[in-house]
Amino acid sequence: MYKFKSVLLLTLVMLFISAHAFSGPADNQQTITLGGSHNLKNSFYGRWSHLIYSEAFKRLGYKFVYKGYPTARVGVESKKGTIDGEINRVASYAEQRAYLIRVKESHFATKNLAFANTPGIKVDNWQSLYNTNYKVEYRRGSKLYEKYLTKFVSAKNLSSISSSEQGLKRLILGRIDIFVELDHPAREILKALDPLLYPKEHVYQAGVLGSYPSYVYLRTRHKKLAWQLTATLKKMKQEGLIEQYKNGLINKSDH
Repeated sequence: MYKFKSVLLLTLVMLFISAHAFSGPADNQQTITLGGSHNLKNSFYGRWSHLIYSEAFKRLGYKFVYKGYPTARVGVESKKGTIDGEINRVASYAEQRAYLIRVKESHFATKNLAFANTPGIKVDNWQSLYNTNYKVEYRRGSKLYEKYLTKFVSAKNLSSISSSEQGLKRLILGRIDIFVELDHPAREILKALDPLLYPKEHVYQAGVLGSYPSYVYLRTRHKKLAWQLTATLKKMKQEGLIEQYKNGLINKSDH
């Protein structure tokens, strides 16, 4: 009887050790948290980049977390170090942010569009807004829009708004002439608006202001990881995986 109990106890101990040995790496897996605007995270671009980096970080042994914030808040959290970096930023983003390093491989490019509701408005680039009398609005916290629009649009005709939904509603109601935003967030928001409250059938793309490669930025303590991530993204592109993710999301939205 004593011998049986000893064997049983030994068996239970071995099972306990095996179970913890098996689960240990998963429990100790490091997490990388990147921040981005709510606006972009909840859009086609956000879903696409989430698929890309979930796989990329998985290949490097990390769990990926994508957090959404009000646009102006992302940079604050990044500077404080509460997140590991930022997602979906332009190439020049780190010029005044010495605490960030850019992952050199872009994941995709985004289009910045001018939307209008009044017939006849057409723009070809940022410069075409120079000295315009149109009332132009953009999403507050976007450094790219702030950079170009404050350069070409007079202060009396330029305004910012806290969300793209508010901006598009104001466009429909005739409070502004042009609203500037990325293509996919804007189109998805327009699609979701109630046409009885916001008659959106006359909203149109007045022009493409610019198209820019989009990057991830990591805090400088992750310099080695940034190099590894660059190589991983290149490999995923060679495999055609990033394009597969895009096509899968498009097909899903069509059904």
